[in-house]
Amino acid sequence: NAQLDRLFLDHHQEWATKLDIEMPEEQALIASDKNVRIVNGVPGSGKTLIAVNRALMLCEMHPEQRVLILIHNTPIVADISARLERALGALPKNLEIATFYSWVFRQWRAEYAAIPNMVSEDEVIALISNFLPNVVGLGLSTKQLNEEIDFIHESMLTELDAYLNVDRTGRGFGLRSKGREQVWQVFCHVKEKLSQRRRKLWSELPPTICLSASSAANRLHKYDHILVDEAQFFAPSWFELVKLSRTHGGHLFLCADPNQGFMRA
Repeated sequence: NAQLDRLFLDHHQEWATKLDIEMPEEQALIASDKNVRIVNGVPGSGKTLIAVNRALMLCEMHPEQRVLILIHNTPIVADISARLERALGALPKNLEIATFYSWVFRQWRAEYAAIPNMVSEDEVIALISNFLPNVVGLGLSTKQLNEEIDFIHESMLTELDAYLNVDRTGRGFGLRSKGREQVWQVFCHVKEKLSQRRRKLWSELPPTICLSASSAANRLHKYDHILVDEAQFFAPSWFELVKLSRTHGGHLFLCADPNQGFMRA
């Protein structure tokens, strides 16, 4: 029974879109040091529409500033881009709409002036399978180990001690200290083999960029406004890269479902 109302957004969605954009001057000055906003909403409450509408307003109000929308789903990115092009004739020149990893790929090219050599999931699974005889009794499938390697990268864990103490709530399976030590062996093996082949995992890109960009010349594309849809699914390394990609004083606007992902905890 879904249908469009007479207005593009309802009253509450309109309010959430504008939030701090149309504050009275004295209130804007008070809030100027708070550069992060978050809108919580259940599925179907219009969070994506709010992010898109706010981005369009920002593009019109600040044509000299860069605006980025990160959306979790590739088909939604394509659909929104096509609809906006039909409605507006063309996307605003200062607006960029992308999935997180397509944007990360561009940020990698900006930071290193090179294209990352990505590894396929099948290759990673093969590396894990070959190493499994060395971790007898671990009891995890190659798929679970592959996901745990991604978790280690996404959590920006660079030492075994950090992995032994990290909160794994919501991972779907428990791991005691011995099991984590064995997983770390698998992680180090896969990382070493990929390094020899000069290949990269997708989950490896954000933390690698973050460590490089925070300690050397930062050549990342910078944005004055970054709007994130489905922020509850963002990993720590994703947020860290988003933070590094903001201009000084840049704004971050998050739309999230409080009943999913890390928001649920």
